[in-house]
Amino acid sequence: MELEKISVTSDKPTEFQLREFETALVNLQNGMVPEAKNALSNLLDQRAPISSLAVIVGNAALLDEDIPLAERCVKLSIERNESVSDALMLQAIIEAKLATNPQHKAMGNPRIRIESLLQQSIAADASNARPFFELATLRRFEKRNEEALELLESASNRLGQSDSIMSVNLAKELVKLEQLQDSELAQSAPTGTDVQSLLCAAYVAARLGDPNKAAELVAQARSVTPLKTFNQLLKDPAFVPWRKEPALEKFFPKQKTN
Repeated sequence: MELEKISVTSDKPTEFQLREFETALVNLQNGMVPEAKNALSNLLDQRAPISSLAVIVGNAALLDEDIPLAERCVKLSIERNESVSDALMLQAIIEAKLATNPQHKAMGNPRIRIESLLQQSIAADASNARPFFELATLRRFEKRNEEALELLESASNRLGQSDSIMSVNLAKELVKLEQLQDSELAQSAPTGTDVQSLLCAAYVAARLGDPNKAAELVAQARSVTPLKTFNQLLKDPAFVPWRKEPALEKFFPKQKTN
């Protein structure tokens, strides 16, 4: 598919295209990623005049581990001057994925490029919360937690969707816990029954060497949270060390391998 040559030729999408688009979005929500990606790609082939379609296809492609398609969609979105901030952020996520592939030969330092793309994403749309969140995640992996908290506060100030607010608020609390010594952790574990408190308490239990207790707490969090939201929350970097812990691995979304 020569995405770079596609141009929008109509003022508005047809009813059929809108139905196809809505169905594809529902499929994405329900985890039917390849089907959604193919349908969205077909709409792009048809030159459907749907706003930000290229970056939406790019996101679906990335979820399906179709990196070449995702990169072409990023290029097209930027060329069209559509959702430039989201496109640059998507390219940063692509770069992060490529950096974990031992067969990929990176040009220069991937971390510097990722940070540069996220900074460009912020510059392209200062109201977009997502690049602040992604840059905060990068800072957390670098153990630059104070900067991460500042970026998470900035992301929080820009949020409008409840699921995203939950992710940012959880991240903020986990960063605070990550900075504590083990001797301080036990007394800092929250005791509430909301999903944030349960997952923070699970982090404390796992770090203090009680994965079975952590699993019980995660199971409680799962029972009070929609699956999509729950899976998003468990993507937090604080939980990475326990993704393969026997008592906990069943809760984490399966990672695709190629």
